[in-house]
Amino acid sequence: IVDQAVTMRGMLLGETHPGFAQCLYEQALVMRCLGKILEVKRLLDTAIAIQRERLGKYHPCTAMTLLTMGINFMDLAKYTTAAHVYNRALQLIKKSFGSDHVLIAYGLTGMAENSRCQGFFDEARSTHEQALYLRRKLLGERHHSIAESTYYLGEVYLTLAKYEDAMKYFDDALALQRMALGQTHPVIATTTHGIAKVLLAQGKVFDAKSMHDRAYSMRRHCLAGDHPDIGDSQYCNALVFLKLGKYDQAGALFERCLVTVRDARGARHPLVASILYNSGLIANYMARYKQSEACLLYTSPSPRD
Repeated sequence: IVDQAVTMRGMLLGETHPGFAQCLYEQALVMRCLGKILEVKRLLDTAIAIQRERLGKYHPCTAMTLLTMGINFMDLAKYTTAAHVYNRALQLIKKSFGSDHVLIAYGLTGMAENSRCQGFFDEARSTHEQALYLRRKLLGERHHSIAESTYYLGEVYLTLAKYEDAMKYFDDALALQRMALGQTHPVIATTTHGIAKVLLAQGKVFDAKSMHDRAYSMRRHCLAGDHPDIGDSQYCNALVFLKLGKYDQAGALFERCLVTVRDARGARHPLVASILYNSGLIANYMARYKQSEACLLYTSPSPRD
């Protein structure tokens, strides 16, 4: 339907009309939900070029497209570029709406996640808390958007090994998501994986496996087999098998998710490196030393974007 709308608007309005740019933006959102991350960048690049030319660089639509571009650059692990784009978007939003607008919260969430992905955990926690405060102030305590902030705070506390705090935030997010989205939405699966990661870190391996399996089942029901989130689920399950010493099963899952993640996010994505690192560990455990060396050499540090 969105593809048809893009074609019709291009024919009726011309391919430099702001309405055509809006259709490209909506199409990019759909493509991201489908896991077509590289296609998202192409659509957003075209949309923002039209918006800047026809609406000006300070228009709210331009700011919205910039926010989504920040998310896309994070999907591609281009964190430096993402930070620049988020900063620019926040400047535009403040100029258009002031500092007390929900779009500021969305931009802060993006900045915080960008910090977390780069290992700046205190900065990430502080910025996520700012975003959560603003969302609660503007949207109320029970809005489903609150769950995004609480979920990401759970991820921060998980990384900091504060498992009780992480579980509390994940549970809060899950409750809000179920109220708003039902029981089988892909976002529910993401939070379920978060809970499973806490359980695994606490040594509750079989409980973690049960939760990961539940989340994986939800994603397979909702998403295509080549969606990057399917690869993420396979990676989580492979880590459980690795923990259980089931190296053949873990290795097979790592191989499957490597193809999915590499095709969707690119060969230089950090998750690709994590998959290869764990594949190297398995090869070493099984005395496949040349294979192990090849995997571990591939994961050697290289410059960011």
